[in-house]
This record gives sequence, C-alpha cells and structure tokens, in this order.
Amino acid sequence: DLAGDLVGIEGLSGAYVSLESNGGAAQVGRGASGKNLGFGACAGIRSVVRSQPTSGPALAGTGDGEMTLDVGSCPTPLENICTSSSEPSGHILWWPEVSKNFLALTDNVTWEEYADGTAHLYGTVVVPGQPGVCFELDVHLSDRVDNTDAAFPPTGSPKFGNVDPNDVDESQWHYYLKTEGTLRGCEDWAGAVLRIERMGPAFQVGVGANYHDLDYGGSGWITLHTLQQPDSGVILPATTNGDINLDFIPCPEPSEDADPVAHWDFSEQSGDRVMDLVSGLRLDFDGDDFDWVSNSHGKGLEFEKNNSDMLRTNSSSDGAALRQKLQATGEVTLQVFYSQDEDSDDDARLFSWSSSTNITDRNLTMMSYPVDKKFEGELRLTTSSGTTTFEQDFTFDEDEAVVYTMTYDSKEGVVRGYLNGLLISTTTHKGDFANWDDHKIRFGNESGGDRSFEGVIYDVCIWNEALDANAVGEEADALLHP
Repeated sequence: DLAGDLVGIEGLSGAYVSLESNGGAAQVGRGASGKNLGFGACAGIRSVVRSQPTSGPALAGTGDGEMTLDVGSCPTPLENICTSSSEPSGHILWWPEVSKNFLALTDNVTWEEYADGTAHLYGTVVVPGQPGVCFELDVHLSDRVDNTDAAFPPTGSPKFGNVDPNDVDESQWHYYLKTEGTLRGCEDWAGAVLRIERMGPAFQVGVGANYHDLDYGGSGWITLHTLQQPDSGVILPATTNGDINLDFIPCPEPSEDADPVAHWDFSEQSGDRVMDLVSGLRLDFDGDDFDWVSNSHGKGLEFEKNNSDMLRTNSSSDGAALRQKLQATGEVTLQVFYSQDEDSDDDARLFSWSSSTNITDRNLTMMSYPVDKKFEGELRLTTSSGTTTFEQDFTFDEDEAVVYTMTYDSKEGVVRGYLNGLLISTTTHKGDFANWDDHKIRFGNESGGDRSFEGVIYDVCIWNEALDANAVGEEADALLHP
C-alpha cells in the first residue's frame, strides 16, 4: 500500500494533492531506487488534485509519476524532549472552532530540535472525553534565530501573554521564523486535511515562552487553511486561527523491569472478592460456585461452570483508571495463569472487558475452550480500526497449568500470542485504544452468563506496555517454576 499527500506552500499555497500507488508495489533496498547502488526506494505514484493553489496556474487534475529516494540516517535531535500541555490553559492545540483544549492522545506528541536550525512537532491530539475528535498534528519549523543573530528577536516577538515580562529572561529564548505543517483528521473527523502556517510572532522557545506560565516550553500562533473537508459531519471554515502551547519535559527513562498496572494473584484465599494488588480494583463474586484452592501450581480460585457465576467489577466505570493507563501508551500485555477442565463452555472466558458477546462491544477478551480433548485460545482486541479475532491452537491437557499471554503495540500494529512464554502466533492489527469504552471487567464468564469457564485461575496481570519476548518468557517462567 502507498498513500500520502503534497501540501502546497509559498507559490503553491492552497494546493492539496493526494498520492496513491499507480499499480506497482513500492520497493526498498540496495539499488532499489533504480538510480544507483545505494540504499534507496522507488514507487510509481498517481496524483489527484483535491484543491488548487489560491493563485497562479491550475494543476492538472490527475497524473502519473514516480518517487525515487536515497534512504539514509535521520539526524539526531539535540536533546531528548517530551511534551505536555501548558498549564493553566491545559491544551496543546487551541482551535476555537472545534475545541479549546486539544491534548495529546497517548502522551505521544513529540518535540525534536536539530543542529541544522529546524524542529519537528508531531503526534495525535484529541479532545478530552471525545476520542472521536482527533487529529494527526505534523508541524515543521525552520530558520532558527538565537540571541547571537542580528535578527534577534524577530519582529513582533516576544509575546508574553499571561507571563509577567519581569519574571523571565527572554534574551535566552530562541525562535523559528517558519512554521509549516498539517492537521489530518481521524476517527469522526477522518478525511479532513488542513494546512498550518505561522500567524504573527515567530514560534518561541524558552523558560516562560509557553505564553501561560514560567515552565520551559514553547508557543506559536497559527493559521489553519482547510484543504479537504471531513468525510462526514461539520463543514469547516476555509480559514481559521489557533495556537500551540507546550511545556517541554524530560522524557521518562524506560523501565528495565516493567511493573504491571493491574495484578490479581488470588492469594487472599478468603471472602467473596479479589483485589487488584496494584490499584485495589475490586472484583466481586457473582454467584456461589467458587472454591479457593491451593495445590502444586499455587493458590487460586476454582470456577465450577455455573452459567450465572463470574468475578466482576461492580460498575463499568470502575476500570476507567486502568483504561486511561492503557490509552496513554497505546500498548497492552495481558497474562493469565490457569488450568482448565474439558467441561468448559465452547467459548469460555478467562478475561472479558466488554458489555456483551457482540464482538464490537468490548475492549479486550481472552478465551480458552476445549476442542477435541485439547484446547484452543482466542483473543479479541478492539481498536479505533475495528476488532481483530485471533485464534490459536493449544497442545496442553486438562488440568495442566499454563500461562497464556498476549501483547499489542499500536505503533507496531502487531498482536502476539504466547503459551508458557513461547510465541505461538502473530497477526497484524492497526489502530489505538482511543475508542475504548467503560465496560465491566469479568473473569470466568461473559456478561450474559453463557460463556462459563471451568477450572482454576491462579494469576492475572496487565501491563500498559507490550512486553518483549524475553520479558514474556521470564514472567511465565516465574509462575510455572516459582
């Protein structure tokens, strides 16, 4: 697949051209550019003019061409910087015709500055509580001006906003004279394409430069030009104004040993509830056919396959904090340590985060059910691109304790399934968790009570990252060989 666009600037301002493959696959590799023996790429492309330049000669409506590239190493950013919405305004993008408080979807809005005097701001922004109102933000800044340059500060700069000029040293700020970029709609706003350009003062960076407080950050004022309307919904005006306000923060160091964001280990062995050891998220007994057990595999809870029995959260909103943690990273690992009887229902649920058996009414489901004296696993993962059903053949026997694990990283778009720490299958699935709803979390059954599990569950863990194969293996081995 090949898809892209050309957005006109300067003399071609207003032009928008979509690109697609003209039939052949794009090729990548040494010599693949068709021009030399270096590492490169080439592709045949078909262009379709969606919007003409605001002045000058019109572009041809459609046409075929090619793209040839030498592929090299990307420049290294000057420092590792992450972003946060500036406070107290609480937004990354302010676009009053749509919303005044666009925030990062998964803390993935990235700011990078380079030694050649350019910078790049990119990521997904979304209106809080309205995951369907989201846009891909892609802004390129150039022509950096520092306090040693003759043009410092640029005309019309600095702009202090809510910051008292007496509290900052603007001589330590730097600026970018050019701001060029795009906003591309997603979810409910799919199809929308807008061009971003600088409005008024240059984009400013420094302590107190975010317009709102004395944090280290940046801000800039922008004009948005609508190049293509959303596929459905509102009609955007041809031109609007907005701004970008950012705090720049040190990026967190990756954890070598990831801690789960939820962990039920059934060690309490009493009462009618099971508590999440991380956050205290409570699962109550719904029914009475449960037995606490302790055997060679450890301590667990035995389910007796009663159609009305399950463990569940009391309210669908109880899992909201867990949902937000997974949405913040766009990654998940779900691990269940269990043994199963052959009398389980055909679609027995180990873990269900859903509101019905309808495949679309869920966030995440893990199933294990008997097939010809063996077992078969199934995962159902819902993202903004739909729901994937991922079936896997197992080879374990009745009452044998096993560790079933799945991982997903929305950036990579691959679901992986593991049994006892060994990779058994993969499938491709795109999208993020922006459209996840609040559902009840259940062990051992589905909402309608007709997906009963019979067997013992010993341990359930959830991480808000996709563990790599080594980590999955280590976690499984720790359960199987304590």
